Amino acid sequence: MHLIQVVRDLLPGVQWFDEDTGAEVPPGQWWVVDGAEGAVNFVRGLPDWAVTITLLNDGVPELTVVRQPIGDLTYTAVRGGGAFLDGRPLRVSAKTDLDAAIVTASQAGNTPEVHARFGRTFAALSDRALLVRNTVPTTFPLLVVASGLHAAVLAALAWLA
Repeated sequence: MHLIQVVRDLLPGVQWFDEDTGAEVPPGQWWVVDGAEGAVNFVRGLPDWAVTITLLNDGVPELTVVRQPIGDLTYTAVRGGGAFLDGRPLRVSAKTDLDAAIVTASQAGNTPEVHARFGRTFAALSDRALLVRNTVPTTFPLLVVASGLHAAVLAALAWLA
């Protein structure tokens, strides 16, 4: 069965929104689907790609599913009900020191200013963290931080400005 029919059967009357249009999601209830989150990675044979689907209610996310076929991973989140990886609750890392942390980043934007800021940040973190990784899209760094695989260290945020 096609994904569109599955989600329409779950909640009849909820509209379908194609996030690739670049348009803003109008008010109401919408299924927002990205059939190739990380398409640049998919095309190059890298594992950081997924299918994402989110139920929005007047712009507020009510539930989200991120299905990452490589690795057979399914992330879910329900507003007010927590976030899970394959049914297990997500927990961020308890690490607080950069020298013991794997720090993950994502380059948001493609301008000379963004490249310069990202380069400075990456260099500063590389001198202090155990390991610094970079990937796009931002979905995947957020998922590994939320699942505790990489550390979310607030000190790292100071270099982003």
